[in-house]
Amino acid sequence: MRAGWRVWRLRLTALVLLLVALLAAYWFWFRDSSLVAVTRVEVRGATVNRNAIQKSLDRVGRQMTTLNVDQGKLIEALGAFPTVAAITTSTDLPHTLEVRIRERPPVAVSTVEGEVTGISADGYALIGLDVSGFELPTITATLASGGLVDDRGIAQASVIGATPEPLEPGLISAAWEETYGGVVVDLSGAPQLRFGDGDDGRAKWAAASALLADPGLGSPTYIDVSAPGRPVTG
Repeated sequence: MRAGWRVWRLRLTALVLLLVALLAAYWFWFRDSSLVAVTRVEVRGATVNRNAIQKSLDRVGRQMTTLNVDQGKLIEALGAFPTVAAITTSTDLPHTLEVRIRERPPVAVSTVEGEVTGISADGYALIGLDVSGFELPTITATLASGGLVDDRGIAQASVIGATPEPLEPGLISAAWEETYGGVVVDLSGAPQLRFGDGDDGRAKWAAASALLADPGLGSPTYIDVSAPGRPVTG
């Protein structure tokens, strides 16, 4: 009796192992088969160089399947686009791959190592980006490490990046002026705007906007919003 049970148990075990092996073989074949090949790549979130990004991802993504997406290869394909900060992917079986782009668009330009270069709000030098089609304010920055500009350049870019949309067309430049406590911004038709460091840009711009909209402002030569809760004019 016991011997018979052992035989059946061995047969059952062998059958289970065989089924597992067959399922594994099928799965590894299926995940790379044409039945789930990527035939459509949808790109979300790209506004800068969108067409070129789409072409690059089409070329690489269509070599994959929706069950076997190689994100590393997608990232490598986007290496020529400095405005791409990160990506996430998802799939819609059987044939659609969606790539969501987190952008790092330029908010200003600076001459970096002899070249007019786009600078992102978080201080990255977007080397290789064609900025001829952008109308952007200038800042003063030098290349530091890891693709970032120096701390003073980062502060200027942060302030420019926080500018309220209605005021963006009037931006001319930003600079670091130690005499005036840090970042100063030249805004068309406005007094010199003094921001101090690059922190709390939105709060500082809110304070500056409120003063600029005040009909009783008069004609000051500067507005200092380095302490946004206590702006100063002079």
